[in-house]
Amino acid sequence: VTCTRQTLKSDSVSSKLLDNGVGYVRLDNFYSGAASSLSREVQSLMDQGATSLVPDVRSNPGGYVTELIEMLDYLLPEGPIFVERPRWGVETVHQSDADCVDLPMVVLVNADSYSAAELFAAQLRESAQVPIVGEVTSGKGYSQLTFPLLNGGGLGLSVAAYCTGSGHSLIGEGITPDVELSLDTSDGTDNQLQAALELLQK
Repeated sequence: VTCTRQTLKSDSVSSKLLDNGVGYVRLDNFYSGAASSLSREVQSLMDQGATSLVPDVRSNPGGYVTELIEMLDYLLPEGPIFVERPRWGVETVHQSDADCVDLPMVVLVNADSYSAAELFAAQLRESAQVPIVGEVTSGKGYSQLTFPLLNGGGLGLSVAAYCTGSGHSLIGEGITPDVELSLDTSDGTDNQLQAALELLQK
């Protein structure tokens, strides 16, 4: 068997246009390139006539803070969008500029929405009053560094806390959705997505 060693890349973001001009945007992670994928998919949806958006970060494990900040800056109006509080050093507040995606939104989360995915949803609600549908999220708000050990292992330590633009921490509490709803697909539909669509029609 001949194997080729190479880097495989998969898109972090996918989208589709639903009925009534709703743009559904699935975010699988916040890995490298996710922010540019998001802006490309959202622009494609708007070009197709989307008049609202449903970002879906269910079962999203998070990823890079740089991608999160770039996504929030793209979507949200001017103001603070992310606070980094290091164990050692000075607090940093990241700001969004005035350019934004001015469309109604509802964001989907679940118990496996983790870290950057939680902060993404929380900041959409904080900055633009975007409703959240789904389950209470995991409540992870620390960043870690791995320090190498002489025996070849590593020690992972939390070195900073991540908060929303207002300084609110999600550590240990996660996000409580505006519409708290467990997933049920027994009738062949996604009841959490349907609840989001109903909110957009109000």
